[in-house]
Amino acid sequence: MIFPWDRIGGVLVVWLLCACWAGSASTGSNPQAYPDRVPIVIDRTEFSFGTILEYDDTFLVLESRCIPRLPGQLYGWQISGIVGARSALVREKLVLPSAPETWGESGDEEGVFLISEDRTTCLWERYMPIIGEAVGNHWGFAEGDPRGIYEIQVTLAGVLLDEFLFFVD
Repeated sequence: MIFPWDRIGGVLVVWLLCACWAGSASTGSNPQAYPDRVPIVIDRTEFSFGTILEYDDTFLVLESRCIPRLPGQLYGWQISGIVGARSALVREKLVLPSAPETWGESGDEEGVFLISEDRTTCLWERYMPIIGEAVGNHWGFAEGDPRGIYEIQVTLAGVLLDEFLFFVD
């Protein structure tokens, strides 16, 4: 799904609740009553796929919503133009058309990493650093990953920023 700010280069403001927010009381709509909320400005969201070139270890990035299913092929998202935070709570939901042979080795993930009972959906929630005004994640294909329509939903600071639908052939 493409949001209007992707098309017109607009800006979205998200309120990030800092860790110190826990326990503070609601005091109405007075902005001074929420000194622990930090506005985060988001410029755009992007989806891409690519591969690491073996001969020089550079990453070749391509933009398409139809991706070849090749072992080692990477696909993912990036949110850029983030101003106002050094890190943010990111929730990523990856939905596959059917269960893969494996979700990989467990235990390497930071934060909360949950796989649905039918093994088609992964929910990963963690604090991620904002580096160069951007945050993002890429997944890699493995043998046994299904073909079909995939979906990635990205939530930053409790606000759904984008839903990326793409076809894996």
